[in-house]
Amino acid sequence: MKRIPKMKLSIHGFNDKVGKELNNKVLYEKRVKTVLNYFLARGFEQNRFTVIPFKATNTKSSQDIAKSFADKRMVKFALLEY
Repeated sequence: MKRIPKMKLSIHGFNDKVGKELNNKVLYEKRVKTVLNYFLARGFEQNRFTVIPFKATNTKSSQDIAKSFADKRMVKFALLEY
């Protein structure tokens, strides 16, 4: 990102459906804010990022339940401008 000053990213935070919805909301919002703060601490401007926390989905997986939930606790990036 330092080499491409016009690059902008969106940061998407996800969480599973285990626990109360309010607690999960706090977790996925904290997850994306932590990633954003990582970039800000390294000198990147906040206007280069869009933060999007996502609610848990009803997607069911045939895999082990614990692994399925863990797979949904993540952060993804999407390129907005280049």
